[in-house]
Amino acid sequence: MRLQTRLRNGGTWSPIAAATYLLDHESASSSNLIISEVMYHPTDPTPLEDFSGFKSSNVFEYLELTNTSTSTIDLSGAKFTRGIQFDFNTLSPDARLLSPQESVLLVKNREGFARRHSDINEATVLGQYTGKLSNDGERLTLENAEGEDIVDLNYNDGEA
Repeated sequence: MRLQTRLRNGGTWSPIAAATYLLDHESASSSNLIISEVMYHPTDPTPLEDFSGFKSSNVFEYLELTNTSTSTIDLSGAKFTRGIQFDFNTLSPDARLLSPQESVLLVKNREGFARRHSDINEATVLGQYTGKLSNDGERLTLENAEGEDIVDLNYNDGEA
């Protein structure tokens, strides 16, 4: 809930003061949100996928995010700042809420993802990110509105 207020002293009004309050959920943080899957080097397009216009394997990339807590979490203000680009504030306020234990997806290309993963409910796809997941691995950083890390991880094919 967003609350805005100001005070009147005689004939003079104060500037507007605003604050956002989370009533039945908590902000996303490193203690309640993880990247549970990184599909960063998908297999090459099948002949049928290629014929359908999906010429590059990177259109099949995706990330899975999971709320690991027993509370609903709010992704408002969160954004990926390294690796890929995605700002959760581009979503509707309801879409930014993840129920307890809920998993959602960010995809490189909605149509490519739907083509290859027709068995996965489209409702789990929150949005489409920009950029590309490096096939050699890289660092992904998801930050909150204050610039604090929610998730900061390196992925690659080698050893950790």
